[in-house]
Amino acid sequence: MKRTTNRRARLPAEENDLSRRYLKMIEKWVRVGVDFFADWPERPNSGHFLSGCHWYGLETIGPAFALAVASTSNEFDGKTAGVSRDQLQEMAIKAVRYLCFTHDTGPEDCVRPDTGWGDPRNFGTKWGERGGGFFRESQCGRTTAPLTTICLLLRDRIDPETWSMVARVQADYADRFGSMPPRSGVYIDTQMEENGWTADGLVGAHLFLENHPETDAWEALSRRWMFSTCAAPQDAGNEAPLGDSTVRGLTHKTLTTLPDYWAENHGMVHPSYTAAGVYFSVHIGCRLRLLGRDLPPELLWNRQQIYENLKIVTDGGGYPQAVQGMDWPYLPSVGRESTHAAASVFFDDSEAATLQLRGLHHAELRQEGNGGYLVDPEIAKRTR
Repeated sequence: MKRTTNRRARLPAEENDLSRRYLKMIEKWVRVGVDFFADWPERPNSGHFLSGCHWYGLETIGPAFALAVASTSNEFDGKTAGVSRDQLQEMAIKAVRYLCFTHDTGPEDCVRPDTGWGDPRNFGTKWGERGGGFFRESQCGRTTAPLTTICLLLRDRIDPETWSMVARVQADYADRFGSMPPRSGVYIDTQMEENGWTADGLVGAHLFLENHPETDAWEALSRRWMFSTCAAPQDAGNEAPLGDSTVRGLTHKTLTTLPDYWAENHGMVHPSYTAAGVYFSVHIGCRLRLLGRDLPPELLWNRQQIYENLKIVTDGGGYPQAVQGMDWPYLPSVGRESTHAAASVFFDDSEAATLQLRGLHHAELRQEGNGGYLVDPEIAKRTR
């Protein structure tokens, strides 16, 4: 406990017109989330969403984070949501505890359920992916970092045991990646998303473990991972200063984008992987600003050029389209508004703001037509 942060989350006193629309969407979705929540009897005060057996804990952290965020709003409407603020926070905390118990750092006998809607390969196992290699282990940053944000949002309700378990998860992630250099990869398999989620995981760790003796080193390295999320070949010859170094010094031989700032994955120019360079900046930026921290210049390096590419292929509904085809059966529930929002806020891009509003409008219509769901309930049932 002595090594964790003493800071408190900084939240706005009131919502604005845009944030109210997102809050209303969460409120309408809460009934769906509650339907997919279940207590986990193996440990006290624990529970999961969607059976708790998907990859990397993502099935549980996403709903838990949404409930925690909604519950902290002064304008939260329990009548629309169908549950109280206290009930939302109780479910979010139960989810945090479930994820901590079933993580690699939790007790050996605490494993995920042996049946459910997740991938059968995850049944009866832990998450954290120890021994699974860089791709799988680092991707857990998408879950470990939001764990810290939930705890900071709900700090007054987090008990010492839960707080300590989250701290152990952060220390474990930092131990694995806190001295590892970013990965390089441009053609066939960009390392943009891997570097992005590892940066996010390290940011969560160094913010939560603010008083750890290694925190300064973790923070410095996290900034390099941020930069290397969107490093282009031409950066290797750029002597301009950036942060505590130069662009060339930060780049070295670690590259993730094509010279035109697109990202290639699965052998094609892939908008969803290219967008990773921008939307992980949103996640990281929110975590930093929540605790009153400034955004480092490495966080936004090359992001504007990348967004300009995404803008070109975005349709009238706010959805970036895969112009070279799509090899994944993606069923996006929203139109990547966070990418447009990032460009609107970070770069004062009025076109991005327009695309964000279009994407949000379509998401609202979709939810309204599906009774709170973001996809057709019948389709959702078939994909369990």
